[in-house]
Amino acid sequence: MPAPSRRALLRTGALGIATALAGCQSRDWPADDPFGGGRTRTTTVETHAVGESVSVGDATVTVSDALARESIVYPLLDTLDVAGHGGTQYLLAVAETEGGTVDPSAFDLQVGPTGVEGRRYLGTMSPSGLHPQIEGVGRAYDADTGRGWVGFPLVGETEEGHGRIRLGHEDETAVWRLPEDVLANLAAPAPSFDVQELVVDVSSDSDGSGDTFTVRVRVRNAGERAETFRGCVNVHFSVTKAFALDVPPGETREWTWRHRWQGSGETSVAVKTVGGETSTTLGG
Repeated sequence: MPAPSRRALLRTGALGIATALAGCQSRDWPADDPFGGGRTRTTTVETHAVGESVSVGDATVTVSDALARESIVYPLLDTLDVAGHGGTQYLLAVAETEGGTVDPSAFDLQVGPTGVEGRRYLGTMSPSGLHPQIEGVGRAYDADTGRGWVGFPLVGETEEGHGRIRLGHEDETAVWRLPEDVLANLAAPAPSFDVQELVVDVSSDSDGSGDTFTVRVRVRNAGERAETFRGCVNVHFSVTKAFALDVPPGETREWTWRHRWQGSGETSVAVKTVGGETSTTLGG
């Protein structure tokens, strides 16, 4: 059976869009509505390549390092969590501003040749509303420092060939078109992993001073593209560990982590991955 397609229309970000901006062409957007929801006079908005700096109102803004991910590992309170491969993928890009203060909610993402109403995202994917640090990406955009990633969870399927990040600030608009390789990743079939082993083995020290546990993960990529299998380990109120396995199509990769825990009473070890999870108890 062929892998599921992602070729459908989706738009995430702030406010609905009535018209589209295809490829690198310029289009007319309402001058007093940077997100294109009104029916007023229009002005031409130029599109820019990711990496270019653009003057928007009192600020100079650069959007760079755009990437698409099928999963992310991020901090949630005192633990790590993993998200993805459940019908959601993530578009991330680094934003840098100089001069004026730009709020993360001013950034908007549109994927597909037309826009439909979507949810509002504030440049952070933490359920608590904090600015998390995503493994391998860094911290979320902060208006006070003027640097960090802006992120958009995309739920459902996307259309290949069209995508742009827009910024509405002080009645002006800047548009950056997504690179072709990023668009191709967004439109690619969802990953297919076969988790062959996901276990936590525990051995207690002979003198009772602690436990040593070993986490073993073995996964096969059943898809046709190289994919990354992500996960994390949480020792309750003690230790966190993130991991990522780059798995070529049709091949198998393994990850092993060994850790000695010393503490009083019982505590839990939880392993969570994009392909499943398991847990056990230490000190019991």
